[in-house]
Amino acid sequence: MQIYSVTRRVAKDGFKPALIMFLACLASGSSHADSDDAINFAVGANLRHEDNLFRLPSGSPPPNPGSGNSASKSDLLSTVYAGIRVDKAYGLQRFQLDVTATQYRYRDNDYLNFSAVDYRGAWLWSVSPRLTGTVSADKTSELTSYANLENTTIRNKRTIENQRVTADWLVDGGWHMVGGVWHQRSVGKNSATTATGDFDQDTAEAGVRYVAANNNSIAAVHRESRGDYLGRSLDTANVLDTGYKQSENELRGLMQVTGNSFLDARLGWVDRNHDNFSQRDFSGAVGALSYRWTPTGKLRFTLLAGRDLVAYQESADSYYVSNYAGMMPEWLLTDKTTIRLKLDVAQNTYHGAVVPVTSMRDDTVRTAQLGVNWRPARTINVDGYLTHEQRSSNQTGLDYRANVASVTAALLF
Repeated sequence: MQIYSVTRRVAKDGFKPALIMFLACLASGSSHADSDDAINFAVGANLRHEDNLFRLPSGSPPPNPGSGNSASKSDLLSTVYAGIRVDKAYGLQRFQLDVTATQYRYRDNDYLNFSAVDYRGAWLWSVSPRLTGTVSADKTSELTSYANLENTTIRNKRTIENQRVTADWLVDGGWHMVGGVWHQRSVGKNSATTATGDFDQDTAEAGVRYVAANNNSIAAVHRESRGDYLGRSLDTANVLDTGYKQSENELRGLMQVTGNSFLDARLGWVDRNHDNFSQRDFSGAVGALSYRWTPTGKLRFTLLAGRDLVAYQESADSYYVSNYAGMMPEWLLTDKTTIRLKLDVAQNTYHGAVVPVTSMRDDTVRTAQLGVNWRPARTINVDGYLTHEQRSSNQTGLDYRANVASVTAALLF
């Protein structure tokens, strides 16, 4: 089988031979995938060039990782992956599994190389059409951005795992009782910062949802979380706690405004309290608004805006408020080609200093991206994009500009 040959070649010889073999698979077209197949295979390859991988200010030299390693401010990342996808229904039950093995290789900064196996499994259970839910687990690993890392000489790989159980009970008419529990674990191997911290978090939520006959819906949910920082002792010198509790109240609605436009809105309040250091506590309003308009069969516009509160613990801050807005027009150039433009801006304002500071950090991050998607056949997908990212800050040494070019090709069997 071709997928076995590709994955074996990746492990044995590295990226280039595997890429050649993958392109041969694309050309052959001897395998195909069907939407009704219970089992499908996927292979893919990506090339991404970054001219400022470590998000350094203009004129800054590249990092020196030591141990005789070389480093470069710009780099070319080569990625190959292979995976299996299962989606099978048995009566009212449905089972899904998606497992992907990925190899990341940097041309110059090879100390960043790593491999990962990510997965997502889910049982979409149903006692009856009125009582349904999910049992799921997933894991993802990635090299996180260096935009906020002071030490760029080590790999900052972060792995996030989730286990979740949810339930939805249609009580009467359009009224639903909803609830769930889940566990999240976030660990950064060789993490260069304690600002985000490694943590275990347990969450429970319960609420009500109303679904109208036209599928418009509104839901109110209360959520309680308990988190513990991993590998951290109580640190009075740096005011770093060992755990926290967080409460969230959320109101969410989905509405079809017109025949070709939809509105998705979320409004909530977050309140986080730490076990020992109240200086790190925060609370405030959060929310998001997304409006999607499809004026013709070939055009679609998406507008979005939101506000988030993000825990980020340094001496000069405990969290930041992110206010963002963006737009994404899409144009179906042909039946096989789609062009996308994405523009967004985020204002990140930091709060909660635990030492005297002359001014609180305030960043503005702007991103512009132009992308093209090409599907020459039902089983072949090619994506390419160009991205410009720019940050300006009121703090010295935090401004940067970065340009990224990427192309991905994938084949589904």
